[in-house]
Amino acid sequence: MRPSDLVLYRLPVGWRWLVESVWKLEHAFERAKAKDKAEDDTRIRIFFVLAMFAAGFFTLALGAIVSLLPATPLYALLIRAYERQAALQAVTVAALVLVYVLAIARAVTVPFQPFIYFRF
Repeated sequence: MRPSDLVLYRLPVGWRWLVESVWKLEHAFERAKAKDKAEDDTRIRIFFVLAMFAAGFFTLALGAIVSLLPATPLYALLIRAYERQAALQAVTVAALVLVYVLAIARAVTVPFQPFIYFRF
């Protein structure tokens, strides 16, 4: 699979950045192997593992912040505002329905293309 096989303009910006970054990393591995420079290959792999750990810890930190939100004084104000205003409830429900519809549409319309490491 090549990047030209993907229709990148239909994907969100963050997803495009991730796909392009992984593709550049894959080409860097290939170039390191072609040059027979084991140290370049090792450096790139270490950096990739470091980046994955950083992304994982960032996700954990974000989850901890979201989990602590109910313990803050702001949370009570948000709950009261949500319960009192029907418009806020309607906007929330509409946003959730929109996310659901977009997720189903994407799952149905985009063919499954496994990453290169998962192909057999």
